[in-house]
Amino acid sequence: MSFEALDVALIRQLRQEVCDGPAFLENALRWIPPAKYGITPDSSISDWSVHRHVFHLMYNQRFKGIPRVHRVLQPSLILEPYREDADWREDRPLDQITARFRQDRMQFVNWLAGVDESCWMQTYRDPRYGPTSFLWYVQKLHQHTFEHINTLLKFALFGLKHN
Repeated sequence: MSFEALDVALIRQLRQEVCDGPAFLENALRWIPPAKYGITPDSSISDWSVHRHVFHLMYNQRFKGIPRVHRVLQPSLILEPYREDADWREDRPLDQITARFRQDRMQFVNWLAGVDESCWMQTYRDPRYGPTSFLWYVQKLHQHTFEHINTLLKFALFGLKHN
C-alpha cells in the first residue's frame, strides 16, 4: 500500500470514527444512572459532573472544535468568543445537550464527507499549536470526544459507586 493510499484509508477511518462519536457518548451515558448525572465524583477522576462533561463536549465542539476545522480552509474566519463557563447552566436538560451534540456532529460529518482529500494536509498557523493541519484538527476533535467519554466510563466504573 502506498503512503497516499494509507492516508486515504486513515482519513476514511477517521471520518467514520468522528461519525460514531455521538453513539459512543450515548452508550457511555447508559452505564450511569440518570439520578447521578449531577453528582461530581471523586476528584481523582474529575472535578465535573456527568452533566458538565456532556455540556462541555457539546459546547466545545460547537464553538471551538468545528469552527477551528473550518478556519483551516477559511483562514479569515473569525471565531466567536469562547464563553463556556458563562453559558453553563445545570438546569439545561441533558437529553437536549446530547441531542445538540449529535445534531452538530452529524452536520459536521456530512460537511466533512464533501471535503476533498487534498485539503486534509492544508495548514493554519494556530496561535497555540503553530502550523497545524486540517487533519490534525479533525483528529483533535475526535480525541477530545473520546477523552471525555473515557472519563464518563470511569464514572460508571469507579467514580459514582458510593455516591
